[in-house]
Amino acid sequence: VSADEIVIKLDNDKSEKRLKFGEQFKSEHLSFTIKKNEELTIDYHTLVGNKYYFFKNNFTSLVKQYQNKLNVDLRSPNSSILWLWTDGPVPERIVDYLNKLIEVYLKKNLADKNRVVMNTIEFIDSQLEAVIDSLADTEDRLQFYKQNNKILDIGQDGEALIAELDKLYQEKKLLEIKLAF
Repeated sequence: VSADEIVIKLDNDKSEKRLKFGEQFKSEHLSFTIKKNEELTIDYHTLVGNKYYFFKNNFTSLVKQYQNKLNVDLRSPNSSILWLWTDGPVPERIVDYLNKLIEVYLKKNLADKNRVVMNTIEFIDSQLEAVIDSLADTEDRLQFYKQNNKILDIGQDGEALIAELDKLYQEKKLLEIKLAF
């Protein structure tokens, strides 16, 4: 094995696979790439012949580990700002985790707000449809009444009664909307 090669042998697989650093390893259940860290001041020739082990994490247990390490604090009862922190051996991984957590939270929050807005719009639209139908029905009945009773001029008393009736219909409709909402 040269300094630019590694040998991969899995416990459940009896065969070995020689790869150069940066080449992708693929098997039935795994796919990964091992890259040289050029910043390390290590002589890769001393690595030849040594065995190194790594373990594939169970997704559920890894999620629980991250959940258990996450600290959340609401600094004041009236605040909408949460303080999040955690610790771990790789700061970049912790930063990525917290950034992704915040991104997912913001997307979910936006989706919830959009759902509320859409439900409100649907409710208002349904109420408008009901009001439009009611107005059209009232107009039709008024026209039918005028034609059958040949009312041409009802005078001030009649107009006052119609205005009062219209006001009562509007109050009724507002109460129905409040009740439905």
